[in-house]
This record gives sequence, structure tokens and C-alpha cells, in this order.
Amino acid sequence: MLNSSIIYKEEHNKNTVLFSDYSNEEDNINFNSTWKQVKKTSVNSCQTDPIKYIDKAIQSLKLKDAEVQVDIKEQTLKQFMELNEQQRIRLENFLQSVEGYISKVLLKNIKDESFKGYEVNWDENVVENVCKHILNNPMKYDDMVCTSMDWNSSGTIIASSYGSYKHENWCKHQGYINLWSLSQKNFDPNKPTYTLEVPSCIMSIQWHPILPSYLVGGLFNGDIVIWNINNQLDDTIVLKSIQSEYTHQEPVASLSWISSSFTDMTSRNNQYNILSIGNDGKILVWEIQNSFIYPKLMSNLYMNYIPRTIREVNISIKKGIPLGATDISYSCERNDELIITTEPGYVMKCNLRRFVHLPKPLIEKDVFSNDPSNIIIQQPSENIQTINPSDFHYIRHFGPIHNVECSPFHRSLFLTCGSDGTVHLHSFLQATPLIVIEPPVKYSPTVVKWLNSRPSVFAIGSDNGNIYFYDLQKSSFIPVNVIEASTKPIMSIAFNNNMVHSIPYMASVDQDNIVKIWRLNSYLSTPHHRVKDENNNLIMKSTDWKTELKYLNNILKDKYNE
Repeated sequence: MLNSSIIYKEEHNKNTVLFSDYSNEEDNINFNSTWKQVKKTSVNSCQTDPIKYIDKAIQSLKLKDAEVQVDIKEQTLKQFMELNEQQRIRLENFLQSVEGYISKVLLKNIKDESFKGYEVNWDENVVENVCKHILNNPMKYDDMVCTSMDWNSSGTIIASSYGSYKHENWCKHQGYINLWSLSQKNFDPNKPTYTLEVPSCIMSIQWHPILPSYLVGGLFNGDIVIWNINNQLDDTIVLKSIQSEYTHQEPVASLSWISSSFTDMTSRNNQYNILSIGNDGKILVWEIQNSFIYPKLMSNLYMNYIPRTIREVNISIKKGIPLGATDISYSCERNDELIITTEPGYVMKCNLRRFVHLPKPLIEKDVFSNDPSNIIIQQPSENIQTINPSDFHYIRHFGPIHNVECSPFHRSLFLTCGSDGTVHLHSFLQATPLIVIEPPVKYSPTVVKWLNSRPSVFAIGSDNGNIYFYDLQKSSFIPVNVIEASTKPIMSIAFNNNMVHSIPYMASVDQDNIVKIWRLNSYLSTPHHRVKDENNNLIMKSTDWKTELKYLNNILKDKYNE
């Protein structure tokens, strides 16, 4: 039975037909799928640009420093100074032989008057004021003007800040500071070397008096920022103030670096604090050592601090009405004596010793901020009462005062430029002005500055685009020199530090934000005084600034006695 089944399977397998039994492709039958789609394929090719390889080699220089010192041995020095008897006799004979001739020549030179009255002037004699550079900015700032301008301590970088005076509400402008480095090889007058940006209009800037890379600026929102332009790889902002109850709540009108020795007797003379005033009437002293978190000293200006004799109004004024400040300056010898000008035109002398020390606030981290530098300042609950910081008042201007400038040479002189069209020359010790300068033509002064090279010369910028120079030794009413700087009003002028350059340079900027660098002539840059010659004629004689300052004091003696 088993054998029959095996035989049946073998016969069945022989009769079975498979697809693989047919190798001829023409007889093959294909069945297309009713649900699967046929994929279309194609073969393409692409080619990329060949990769270029360049090999270059450079060679660095190896520098080595070496020091060589030559010591003079004591034995060699004694051998050189000691003469034997024969050498001594030869030297005496030589001196006796030439003594008569040398004495004759010396006597002749004493009586000779060939170079009488001649003074050597090693500087180049510049006759005219020359415009050296015109600095244009390719970016146009809409509705923004130059609010401040200043040279750094080395006299090589000029900075100009830009902001707007037309604000109806919160400031939404972007503030800019343009920096031109005149000493760089790639200096381009049509492009600033650096541009600093802040999210608010910049109202005032000033360089550090010693460090040429540190710049401080006051913003429209009341903040104060310090930049270090050497930090090009990192953020240039070094410190920034934090808003609190005792900081500025309105625009910062003016800034100034002040020696910390006048606010802290234990500090060093080379350390500086920052003095700021605002349109809210606050006067603050900031200490950099506390990271600019809170001001150290504070005072306020109120309308009731102004005497009635100065106000010229007999009506009583309520206490606590702030008096907006416009500018600040301090004496060249006493940094604690400040001259402050205000929006109504009042001028007053204040003293830092009348300022109030602020208590240290409670500082906490802001837990809702991801930035670890954000902190919250909680001022103490005690009410801080300030006193009147002014101890002397001067005759006012009739209108806002543009700026005030203390003399860099004379400890008791300062200039004020008002919107009433006059410039006042004041003394610290006299309420009435020594000299009132009114324009010789129909123009209105916009800014006044002392020259750093001449104690008796100052410059006045006007709304007709001219800059007028006055010399108190020659005339206090007629300008001695005029520069036609622009056809638009002059917004600011600044003089660089003449300790670096033998001939001072002046920078001016007009309403179109065009900055010009001027090289002043020798008359404005060289100190001199007026003397009489043998024929009783007045002549100008060159001298140093100390001698000129003495002659200026003699001229002002009659003014003090009036």
C-alpha cells in the first residue's frame, strides 16, 4: 500500500507544469496589477563647480628686546680727571693764550644790539583759520539734531550726540553717538569710525578727563550710560544707571566728571565721580565704585529757593515746585563750587557740601527676568529732606540759558549764553555781570566756549552760522576774528586739548548735523599781551598763558570795583 502511493506522487509530479519550465520570454504572460500604480523613474545627472584650493605662506617676524648698560669704573674716572704736572702746565698755557681773544668777543656780544626785541617762535605762523575736515554722516537722522559735542582727553577723537527736542510724549527715537578718530590711518570723513546706539535720545555727553576711551552720556528717559570704546569685541556699555525714586525722572540736561576728593576725603585724586542735572531739578552725584546702581549725593532745585530780588516778582511761590536745570560747570580750582543755569534764566552758585548723602537701598534680584543683571532697588521708607544747595545768585537772563562755561584758567570767571540774545561775563563774587556782550549785528548767540590756549579769548556761536571770537585784552564788545562756519545755526562748538597739539583745533556743528574741524590761526592759539614800545605804540608781545592771565586780572580790577 505504501509503495503504490509513492508511485502515484512520482507520476503526478511528472505531469505538473510550472512557469519556470518555459524559458522563452515571448511566450511569457504578464498580469498587470489592478491596485498598484506603476512608478515612473528617470536617470539624471548634475555637476557642481570644482573646489578650488589655494596654498599661501606667511612669515612672521621674531622680535627680541635686549638691554645694554655701560658702567664707568671708578679707576677710569680718576685717571681721566687727574692730570700730571706736565699736562697741567700745558693746559694753563693754552688758557692764558686764548683768554684775551675770548674776553674781547664776549664784550662785543654784550654791546651788540642786532637781535634786540627778537623773540623766537618755534610754531608755524598760521594767518587764517582753515577748515581741515568736513565730517558727513551717510545716515540721515529725521527730526534729530546734535545735542552735544566733545573731544576726548588726547584730542584725537571727536564725539557728537544726536537727539530730538520735539517730544510730545515718551521718547520713541533711537539715540546715536558718532565718533571720528582723526589719527587713524583709515580715517574717512564721510563715515564715522564708531557709532554707538541707545534706545532713547542722547541729550548730553562728556569724555573722561584722563582716560581717552571712556565716555558718559545722559539720555532723555533719565538714564546715564558709560561706554568704553576699546571694547569693540564685547559690549561697549560698561555701566548703566537703574531707575529709582531718587534718580532722574526727566531728561538729563548736562553731565560732568568731578574729582571724588570733593565728595569723599578718603578717595584718591585720580578717581572721578559723575555729576548730573536734569529738567526735573535734581542734582545727583554718581559713584562709579558702586556699579552705578544708586546715586551717592542728591539735591533739588525749587522755585522758592530763588530770592525775590532775583525773581523780580513779589508774589509768593508754593514750596516744592521743581526748577528745571539746563547746564552746569565748576571752577577750575574748586570743583565743589558749581554754577548752575535754569530754564527760566536764573543763575546760581551751589556747593557740594550742601548735598544730602543718600542711604544705601535694598537690592534684590528680579526673579521674573532671565537676565541675572536685572535687579530691583527698594529705597528706604524714610523721607529724605534736602536743603537749598545755592549760596549765591546772579542777575538772570530773560529766557532759557543755553550753556554756562567756567574759565579753565581763572578761578572766578564764567560765561553764560542766554536765549535773550546776550552773553554775560560773571565773577563768582559779584551778582551783576562784569560785561554784557550784545551782538554787533542782528544775530542771537547759541553757545559760548573758552579757548584752552588763551585765558582772555572766548568764542560765541550764533544762529546765522558764524563763530565770533572776543579778546578781553583788546575789546569786550567788538570781535577780533569771525569764522563763517555755516549758513545754518551753530548748535555746538568744542576745542581740543592743546597739551597734545601745539596748535589747537576747533570743532563746530550746525543744524544740518555737519561737523567741521578748524585749525585756528596763530593769534587765537598763541598767548600774548599788549605792551608799549619806545615810541608809545601798543604792540602784541608773545608770552605764556600765566603771564597773560596776570594782565587779564589787571584789566578786570576796575570791573570788580564798580
